[in-house]
Amino acid sequence: MKSQTTKDLEQCALNTFKKMGTFLCFEVGINIEQEAFPIWYERALKYSKQLNIVPPEKTNREITEIVDLLTWEKRKDIWRCYEIKSSIQDFNSGHHITFVGDYNYYIMPSELYEKVKDKIPSYVGVYVPQGRWLISVKKATIQELLVDKDVLQYSLMKSLYRDVEKMRKKLKKFEK
Repeated sequence: MKSQTTKDLEQCALNTFKKMGTFLCFEVGINIEQEAFPIWYERALKYSKQLNIVPPEKTNREITEIVDLLTWEKRKDIWRCYEIKSSIQDFNSGHHITFVGDYNYYIMPSELYEKVKDKIPSYVGVYVPQGRWLISVKKATIQELLVDKDVLQYSLMKSLYRDVEKMRKKLKKFEK
């Protein structure tokens, strides 16, 4: 169940990042194949040490990571991953941080940012809400994609289709 803070942050993100030529979707499942796993695992270990959380277990199978918000700016072919954190408990929860994009960000309340800013890796940017929008308080630096662009495109399309089907089911209820 999402907290009201998370819902508010999602709405601010939608207001801020929804623009022509940019595709976006919340809760995108990205299948990371075994060959990409060592890179992902190495980075996950690094995050877990920096954030002082329990590292993920290493397994020999395909895994699905969920990024809270994925955007693709088609014209520039730029992938951005956003992790939404609503509280200090959420930030320290140990949930996976899926930073596999060209640019990677946290979206969080200003008060939370002030408490955790020293724990955020140097290449990860941060957005905080200001009214109905998000503003950047820390810029991200470009990183090498950790998964193939085709995997990201497929994951985005799959998740967008899921959302269309959810909406279709809701609309069917109103038709009766």
